[in-house]
Amino acid sequence: MPCVSGPKAAGESLARSLHPDWRNLKFLASKVAEKDAGTVTGLMDGMRGDGQRISWIGYADVNGRVLQASDNLLVGEEVNQRPWSRNGLREPYAGVVHEAVLLAKLIACDQTAGLRFVDLAIPVKRAGGQVLGVVGMHIYFAWAERFLKEEAAALALSLYLSGSDGQIIVSTT
Repeated sequence: MPCVSGPKAAGESLARSLHPDWRNLKFLASKVAEKDAGTVTGLMDGMRGDGQRISWIGYADVNGRVLQASDNLLVGEEVNQRPWSRNGLREPYAGVVHEAVLLAKLIACDQTAGLRFVDLAIPVKRAGGQVLGVVGMHIYFAWAERFLKEEAAALALSLYLSGSDGQIIVSTT
């Protein structure tokens, strides 16, 4: 097995910690078309857990209207302009860190940096491939910050996470 450097190990560890979310979202996408609304909402609530890491999970139709969601948050809202909805209709999507928009007024925030999320989304398709909508998941970025700070301490490193524009999003120093 090749040796993995500290920063790379921390990045891989973060990716591994997000992998179950991808699997769960993929499972949810496979069930939306075949299960009743109550069952799907129950799956979303179960996947969300205690809400400490995942703030919201929802299903929007191809027009961008939220039909089902954890805790029924945003049901009926239009999300077609949100990147997770637009991009997730085409292909599996992992977004960049962003400020809360629609959920900001519904979820209490005690974080000085404000409420920020990382979004995951996967298209919902019929067996024949017809796209019916998209399932999306909002993960609290504060969780990822804590995760990286713990990794930095465990590896005795200073870690920096930068966005695609090169701007530092998280620093453990």
